[in-house]
Amino acid sequence: MRELEEGLGRKSIKAKAGIQRTTGYGILDGLVNKGLAIVSGKEPKQEFIAEKPEKIAEFLKTNIAQLQEQLKKAQGLVPQLKSIHKSGSKAQVKFYEGEKGLKEVYEDTLTSSEEIRAYATLDDMYAALPGYFPDYFKRRAKEKIAIKAIIPFTKP
Repeated sequence: MRELEEGLGRKSIKAKAGIQRTTGYGILDGLVNKGLAIVSGKEPKQEFIAEKPEKIAEFLKTNIAQLQEQLKKAQGLVPQLKSIHKSGSKAQVKFYEGEKGLKEVYEDTLTSSEEIRAYATLDDMYAALPGYFPDYFKRRAKEKIAIKAIIPFTKP
């Protein structure tokens, strides 16, 4: 800021401050954007002049006010974020037993809005619920419910 009091060009300021050219450009542009310095003239004869010292206090007050407003908004969101955090991380587990329970599991998949992921052997499926799967496969295909399955190799 001291070098800006005199109204010097970029090169002169860079030399007096002992900084690299690109660093100096960034600093000068930042000071202008923050309203702490002004540019006089046109390139390549531009000069940078420091604003009144009171501008620093005004700049900081404005930043503090903006940060306080952001803090107020963030604090208002905390209760909502807490409720999402508590409720969203718990897994649901259902237990099924016997042939009836197994049929319920497959019937539940027919209302799925997501792709089904499965691991099963066809032999075991047909043995557990004989006669059930031909109709189930037709109904699942009719509803266009996708499935990704890992089916182990079984000997014919």
